[in-house]
Amino acid sequence: MKIMHVISSLEVGGAQAVLYDLVLHFHKKGYTQIIVFFHDGPYRKRLESLSVATHHVRGMFAPIDPVSFFRLMQLVRTYRPDVVHTILWAANVLGRCVSRMFSIYCVASLHNNYDQNGVVRSAIDRMVSYRTTQIVAVSDEVKRSFTRLYASASVTVIPNGIDINRVREMADAQQKTREDLNLSSEHFIIGSVGRFHPIKQYPLLLKAFALVHKEYPHARLLLIGYGTQEHYLRECAHSLQITPYIRWIIGQQAYGYYRLLDCFVLASSKEGISIALLEAMSLGVFPVTAYHIAQHPVVDHGQNGSVAKSNNATDLARKIGSIAGGRSAREVRQKNAQRIVRERFAVSGMIAAYDRMFRAYSDVKVW
Repeated sequence: MKIMHVISSLEVGGAQAVLYDLVLHFHKKGYTQIIVFFHDGPYRKRLESLSVATHHVRGMFAPIDPVSFFRLMQLVRTYRPDVVHTILWAANVLGRCVSRMFSIYCVASLHNNYDQNGVVRSAIDRMVSYRTTQIVAVSDEVKRSFTRLYASASVTVIPNGIDINRVREMADAQQKTREDLNLSSEHFIIGSVGRFHPIKQYPLLLKAFALVHKEYPHARLLLIGYGTQEHYLRECAHSLQITPYIRWIIGQQAYGYYRLLDCFVLASSKEGISIALLEAMSLGVFPVTAYHIAQHPVVDHGQNGSVAKSNNATDLARKIGSIAGGRSAREVRQKNAQRIVRERFAVSGMIAAYDRMFRAYSDVKVW
């Protein structure tokens, strides 16, 4: 089987991590795979290490314009894939257009709530029919956000999964110490991993941490990531007078830091299924996440972590502070966190679901 994966960006993120796991496991199965991307990033080298062909498609003015469309069309004409698999908004739009032109079925993966696309993107998206596209949503909430506008669309939920054994191996190989960060065993370490981007709501986390630190002076915050908001976030930390209590880990993999954390926090109110969250939970780190509805797709409040109200720094701080006073309050939920990842979010289930879907549609002609 020949699969063309089209993704908007190869920067560090959950969608890219999912793509890497798919390509890795399908490579072992002997499938022919081609990667097409619009924005370059660190994942390109990781994918090329698997001896998979990669193609950087550039437009004349933007990633999605007539030039990029023509270049993607040429690649599809050259490779003639059995299935086109698209990931993230720009790839979903162009990939659907091109796959219809060549009568190839398209599988489009949605990693974020549809209403996060914005007015312009949503308008463009509606111009391209989903009639011959199988939609994959990474959670029930992502599916609901999509079907509010496309009630008749065929949507299958395939939760993101992680390779638990590989996460542990990487954590062991890259293990950091508290001394590396000038921290001691007395510190309560709160950590977060992700792009420094407005959608991740790091200013909210900084405000919550400032509240936590007032009550628990031994608390420290570890921020692992990079992005356009870094300078702004540093200014926010300075204005909140918490700069000395933050450790910034820029552009590094998170694996070696997870086991240092007493608590992993996700402040974004809307998220598909965070790979970083799954990785932290798989290593027994207590999760606290903000969410816009009571039912989080991964964290069951009071059972395997805590869920705070969205856009509410006080409630987020309260949830973090409730476990900062001692270890006994979180030990049972840490074990439950590991169990839920093992049972529901292992990479094997995700790979098997995509494999069945690609096989089912590889011989389907849409005209």
